[in-house]
Amino acid sequence: MMEAYVGEDAFRRGVSSYLKEFSYSNAAGEDFWKSVQKASGRPVSRIMGEWITKPGFPLVRVGYSKGRLTFSQRRFQLNGQEPKDVWPIPLTYELNGERAAVLFDRPEMQVDAPKPKSLSINLKHTGFYSVLYAPEIYGIISKGFSRANPYEKGALMSDLYLFVQAGKVDLETYYDFVSLCSREKHPLVVETVADQLSMLHTIAGESDHLRRVVTAFAVAQLKRLGLSSKKKDSPHDRIARETVASLVSRLDTGYTEKLASMFGSYDKVDPDIKDAVATAYGRTHGEEAFDALVRLVRSIKGEADRSRIYSGLTSFKDARLVEKALELGISGQVPRSDSAYTLTLASANPMARDVLWKWILKRHRKLWALYAGSQQIMLYYEMVIPRCAVGRVGEVKEFLSEGEMRKREISSRRIIESVEIRTKLRDRLLAS
Repeated sequence: MMEAYVGEDAFRRGVSSYLKEFSYSNAAGEDFWKSVQKASGRPVSRIMGEWITKPGFPLVRVGYSKGRLTFSQRRFQLNGQEPKDVWPIPLTYELNGERAAVLFDRPEMQVDAPKPKSLSINLKHTGFYSVLYAPEIYGIISKGFSRANPYEKGALMSDLYLFVQAGKVDLETYYDFVSLCSREKHPLVVETVADQLSMLHTIAGESDHLRRVVTAFAVAQLKRLGLSSKKKDSPHDRIARETVASLVSRLDTGYTEKLASMFGSYDKVDPDIKDAVATAYGRTHGEEAFDALVRLVRSIKGEADRSRIYSGLTSFKDARLVEKALELGISGQVPRSDSAYTLTLASANPMARDVLWKWILKRHRKLWALYAGSQQIMLYYEMVIPRCAVGRVGEVKEFLSEGEMRKREISSRRIIESVEIRTKLRDRLLAS
């Protein structure tokens, strides 16, 4: 963010000056900021002094009226609240093709903008802040979305996802931009959107509207990426294929059947889609698949390869089979670490939410003992409970107030807040 604000050359001069002045000696953080400030002539020390001591990050709202853009800032929180914090924000933007960088260090400011035809705030996503546009500005942005920098596209989708969770953007606006991303080729954008849709599907897979949006995006992307690696693929392309294929495998499309048919020659399947093949096989073959997947997971030595099989063992439509997989993870018949896979991967199956939550309540003491009450089990709970216990805020609070859980106050607060936020989000998703 600071490099983008002061410019690459000035930042490099500041770094060079700092290294020379303090070589073979001690230095403090402010010494570095002073060096960059001296090289650039900009108030770097004041800016960074506030950024590294203030919690959270800013939300920049952008409105338009009577030929002027209005910028305002508050602290962003997922619960929708907006504390009145103010940062010295190195704000970068492009308006009608003209670029500018200003220090936005007050609650509100205005910029002349007669007839805006194109607008982008936070160029190349270098700034550590989120941008919430007025509805009419999103319309302008959507028209030029295909020409935008991929980092700015990824940032826009990340921001929209945050705002959907916080209730600051309507779902239709988010869905419209997801649709635009169906044709996107940059792996960063594809992976970002696929991860978002996977989470939304996990907590509200019953929503017909959401399922149509998710399916349209995922099928379009998998059709573009294909089911096997290509020489021209970058590592990011391969990750995108894996993420999209995994999502498609849980949507019961024609691709689900096609992926499942590959399980017979699983050892020859492209590594990028092994997770998806196991998942699709589990969803389409039920009890028969459970037995085959258990035999396979017991025969595989590599942990990464076993994790792919557990994707299948926790993907069943029959929640009873998912519970059998959860029991396997703590049975002692497989390595203890495998319980992390059964627990976390089952939480991605919307059809297993209820059985997973009840299983955690039933097996908590054994899980606690398995991980010796370490912070690791709390990290898993922070990931899993907000997915499987969505809509069960009261039950979650009761669970976290009992026994040894009472001592994990910080983790418990995070879990409760996440469950509350996702419960509200789920309600909106189901109502749309």
